[in-house]
Amino acid sequence: MDPESVRRGAILMADSELRNLLRDLVRIESPYFQERAATEYAAAWLEQCGVPVERHRFYAAAADFHGENLCGVIEGARPGPRIHLNGHLDTVRLCRGWTRPPYGGEIDGDRLYGVGALDMKGGAAAMMTALAALCARRAELRGAVGYSLVCGEEGPYGLGTTFLIADGRLGRAEGVISCEPAGAFAGLAGPVLGLGARGGLSYTLRIVGRAAHAAAPETGLSAIDDAARAVTAINAAAPRCDACLGRGSTCVVRIAGGGDACSVPDRAEVEVFRHIVRGESRETVRRETEAALRGAGLRCGWELAFRAPPAPGFDGGFPPYVVAEDDPLVRRLARSAAAAWGAAPRLTCMTSIGDFNLLGGVAGLPTVLLGPGGARFHGPDEYVLLSDAERCREALIRFFTD
Repeated sequence: MDPESVRRGAILMADSELRNLLRDLVRIESPYFQERAATEYAAAWLEQCGVPVERHRFYAAAADFHGENLCGVIEGARPGPRIHLNGHLDTVRLCRGWTRPPYGGEIDGDRLYGVGALDMKGGAAAMMTALAALCARRAELRGAVGYSLVCGEEGPYGLGTTFLIADGRLGRAEGVISCEPAGAFAGLAGPVLGLGARGGLSYTLRIVGRAAHAAAPETGLSAIDDAARAVTAINAAAPRCDACLGRGSTCVVRIAGGGDACSVPDRAEVEVFRHIVRGESRETVRRETEAALRGAGLRCGWELAFRAPPAPGFDGGFPPYVVAEDDPLVRRLARSAAAAWGAAPRLTCMTSIGDFNLLGGVAGLPTVLLGPGGARFHGPDEYVLLSDAERCREALIRFFTD
């Protein structure tokens, strides 16, 4: 048999392996804070392939959560950089509206459907099969490949990666490749590299009014009325614009409050998520929001409270970051992606947040995203493109061996 036939046969075997692994992962329900079964499966799969597996356990008091990450390092026989692969095994919770089995791993043409298939079990499967291949080809491996498959990414804080960083589990990594689907988030097909992301902060406005009988509302102070004024003022604020990341944005995600029956409501809460760009921070957002509220004519007492830090060195938010296009990690990954897809990758930045913000913004490591395409993440009938997952795996292997 000629060498090219042998190579093609190996690719077909790898493709089948990736599809089977991805279907198994999708069939395991793993909403955030309930991903233990997926973690156990991934650990067993990696160990069977000879990939070093360490279990990193932590406790996050902010969410009363006992978490577990999988991590490890494969040392190569050839000189090269030490690059860390990052992905998460948890998903969002099941939503309404599915017309496909949400945990069936159903395949229709090039699409595999399921909760978390795109975000991000497709990327996790590409990452795991690449690790297995690299472990078997240590003699060709340049530098070292570290990895982490974390829990709790979809929940508040990104707790798995928070404690991975806080507990020093990134080792001597010089850069990070995240297998999140940057292209799908940007609505772009083909190979796409994500070179940065907007950041995010969560805060709550607590309003305290004065109760009175609803027959004489003028004798009280309505916290609900002031909440309405506050929402208008908050939404009218103009976040900054960044040349790479675009403009920040404000979204009121929850309003609650009330009082006793037939009474002027004396309490209200407004929860806000603010996406930020470079130059914005917790303190700039606080100053701007407080100025907007003072100008809104609120009659009640109020206070602004940001989400509590989950660990020392973290402020509870997600810093924005950007990696330069000429960074060595970007150039090398672009070459590997172009070889795998047969087309030069397009460059983008993420509009939303993820563990990449913690790796690029808190840990300060060049962090680039390369994941498979697909659509409907966090929604019904989410799917990932199998051919893209296979190309992602190939790009990762090429990155560490070419």
